[in-house]
Amino acid sequence: MQPWNQGPRQGGTPNYGGAGAGRGGPSYAGAGNYGTPGAMFGTGSQAPTPAKPVGARPMLGGIFQRARPPGAESACRTVAYFCTLIQLCLFAGPVILSLQMAVDPDVAYWIGGFGKWALAVPFYTLILHWIHIKQITANKQTRTIFALMIVPMIFLTITGSWYTAPSAHIKTGLFSGECSGKGLEQKAELQQAYEEAFHVYKTCAERMRREQGLEATFRMVTLPMCKEWFLNANGTNPSVIMPRSGYSKERVRDFRYLEYVETNHVCGGFCQPGPSLWAGFGEFGREGSMCAPLVATKFLTVRRRADMIFWTSFINCLILLLSYLYARPLFERLGYDGDGD
Repeated sequence: MQPWNQGPRQGGTPNYGGAGAGRGGPSYAGAGNYGTPGAMFGTGSQAPTPAKPVGARPMLGGIFQRARPPGAESACRTVAYFCTLIQLCLFAGPVILSLQMAVDPDVAYWIGGFGKWALAVPFYTLILHWIHIKQITANKQTRTIFALMIVPMIFLTITGSWYTAPSAHIKTGLFSGECSGKGLEQKAELQQAYEEAFHVYKTCAERMRREQGLEATFRMVTLPMCKEWFLNANGTNPSVIMPRSGYSKERVRDFRYLEYVETNHVCGGFCQPGPSLWAGFGEFGREGSMCAPLVATKFLTVRRRADMIFWTSFINCLILLLSYLYARPLFERLGYDGDGD
């Protein structure tokens, strides 16, 4: 008998677990598994152990942690800072224009000051950057963060459209020679407010002529000089700045706007020409025409600014969207929003 560790006899063929084991050579059951007892002594067979797949989320030791290639965290942080910088650059123009429109008294009176919301865009961008960095640190970054980057630009586009649509209608109505009719209600209200203030103005001028014996003319008297102007609609309860008691909030708002219009557009009367009540002749050296056409000219500039807000924001939306689609494979390799398969 040949010992098991001396190899096969001359002319013998080794058989590793196949047919004919024991007839011409030793039998090693379980081919390829020489380290197991059954394979060594031929007492049994054992199937090969499959290699353990490398999963993206190991079940033990770091459960729920996403596998990512070496250096991916640094690359993700670079992406986060780069995206924030791009956002701030793209948002700058529409945000500044929206704020300019919101604080413009002409725009705020005729359309509204809703553009002030754009002041929150830089803070939103910085908060989004902070969340992005936190996600990267926890290895839980998702592609949703890129969708949130486009949200302010969508709202800026809507803001531009809300300023664009009414500005053309307002310009046409203010250029019109009519002071009443459909779509001209606010224009008629301003003319009525001017006539109410003008009545107080004439009362004041007559009193000053009687008391001072001076030739108090329109060139010398302005409403801020008149004590009658600081009374309410019934002539009692003096106020400090402007008549409030007896007047509605809308009428006081009309008075404030007329004061702004006369001071900045050098005009008098709104639908019909008249003397300037808040700004005297000595202040400008001349009397202006009626205010409505001058305000209408201002809305030519308002329309252009509104168009700039709309189209700049819309184009920036496309830039952000196309940039994301182009870089999407890179984001997936860096572990954004996936199981790392």
